[in-house]
Amino acid sequence: MPEGEPLSLHAQCPHCGATVKDGQEACLACGAPLLPLAADENRARWAEFLERANQTLLQAASGAAESAFGVGCSLGVLGSLLIWLIAFAAGLRNWIVLFILGFGMALSGVGIAVILAQRARSATLAGLFQSTLAAQFRQQMKTYRISEAELNALSDEVLAPDAPLRSFLPRLTNLNEPQTEEP
Repeated sequence: MPEGEPLSLHAQCPHCGATVKDGQEACLACGAPLLPLAADENRARWAEFLERANQTLLQAASGAAESAFGVGCSLGVLGSLLIWLIAFAAGLRNWIVLFILGFGMALSGVGIAVILAQRARSATLAGLFQSTLAAQFRQQMKTYRISEAELNALSDEVLAPDAPLRSFLPRLTNLNEPQTEEP
């Protein structure tokens, strides 16, 4: 396709199959945004890009969450052992009470580990998207002249409903505009 030529719209709505006219931004039948992708090749490239970006986020977030969960569990077990030893040293010799106390503290430690894992996952997702993927999206959106609405419609088709990348798509509003550095 020659440089500077606008991308053409689909002849049919990808969501409901209704016929659409050139220039329509949304399907008149179902209201879905329409993607102005020139060819299946461009669409396939975008789909692959979305899947790769989502996979990158998944891998990084999983690793961070697993590490944080392991640390949290270790700290929880150590804390419960410490409290158990203090109770034992203080003269508490009722084994049932000591067992219940230790078990309760271990469960509390696991709960704290889950919270730490969720926070680590969220922080990793946000950090990776902002540090790496946002620039890649900016470049791709500029290269293929795709709007946020078009990107969201394609992501609805390509990504699973619980894909981590979906949480960042609403933040893409100004990615295709030049970024200015603050002094």
